Amino acid sequence: MKHIFTHKQLQLLVLLHRFGNQSDVANSLNITVSAVSHQLRRIEQLCGFPLTCKNGRQMVLNEQAKQFADALAQHFAEIDTLATQFLNQALTTINIGVDSALAMNRFTQALSLRDISGTESDLRVRMLQCNDDPVTLGLDMVLGQRIVDPQYQSELLQREEYIAVCSPAYLAKITKGTEHWTANATLLTLEDVNEWAQWQATVYPALSIKRQTYFSHTILLLQAALNHQGVALLEKALVKEQLSNGLLRVVEPTSLMVPERGYYLSVRRQIAGHTSVKQEIRWIKQWL
Repeated sequence: MKHIFTHKQLQLLVLLHRFGNQSDVANSLNITVSAVSHQLRRIEQLCGFPLTCKNGRQMVLNEQAKQFADALAQHFAEIDTLATQFLNQALTTINIGVDSALAMNRFTQALSLRDISGTESDLRVRMLQCNDDPVTLGLDMVLGQRIVDPQYQSELLQREEYIAVCSPAYLAKITKGTEHWTANATLLTLEDVNEWAQWQATVYPALSIKRQTYFSHTILLLQAALNHQGVALLEKALVKEQLSNGLLRVVEPTSLMVPERGYYLSVRRQIAGHTSVKQEIRWIKQWL
C-alpha cells in the first residue's frame, strides 16, 4: 500500500494547528520557516485543495484542515500510549552488572532485604570482573566504572574515596605507645595496585612502608582487615555497613580521592526512559 503523506508531513500539520504560526513549527522540527512553507505547498498539491488561509500576517490551517489535524493528534497520542504499554510489558527482566567487590559485600545483601512490592521487573545481577566487557555482555545497566560507549548514558553517583580501615582490636594494637600507627601496622594491599604509595604521597609523606601483605581480590582484602590482619585502603562505599556496625574503624581521618575513578550508573539509552528502569535507578541512588 502506497502512503500518500509522510509521517513528518502529518506531524507538521498537527504542530501548525497547535502553535498557529510557522515559526514555532520550524523551531519544533529544527527546520527553516521556508522549509515549513515548502512542505505545506507539497501537502496541498497532494490533496488537490488548499489547507491554509490568511490570519493577519500568518498562514494558518483552514477549518477543514483543523479537523484533520485534531484527528491526527488523537491518533498520535494513541500510538504513544500503545508504545508505552508495549515497552512496559516487554521489559520484564533487567540485567545489571555490578563491580564484583561491591556486589559481593553490599549489593546482593541489599537486594535480599529490599521491599519488592510495587516493582515491575526482575533484577538479575552479574558480578563484573576486571576483564569483563559490559557492552559485549549486552547488560541493561552497569554499576561500577564508567562505560564510554554511545549505546549507554552514564551518571556519576559517587567519587571513589579510599579510607584506611582495620578492626577495632587491631587499631588498639597499633596505636599503643607514642609512635605513629604506621610504624606498627601491616599494610594490606592488592597485587599490582599501588594505592598505599598514592596515599603516602597525598596524605602522609613520612610513611615508611615496612610490612605489606598482598591479596588478589578486594573481598579477600576486606576479610583480612576484618580478621585483624592489618590496615587496608578500601572504598568508603564498599565498607559502609562494616563502619556503621563497628566491625571496622577508620584509622586515619584523611581519605584518598582518586579523581578519575568513581561509581557510575550506566544505562542503555534504548531503555533509559522505561518506567521500571527509572524505578531501579531511584532505588540504587538511595541505597548507595
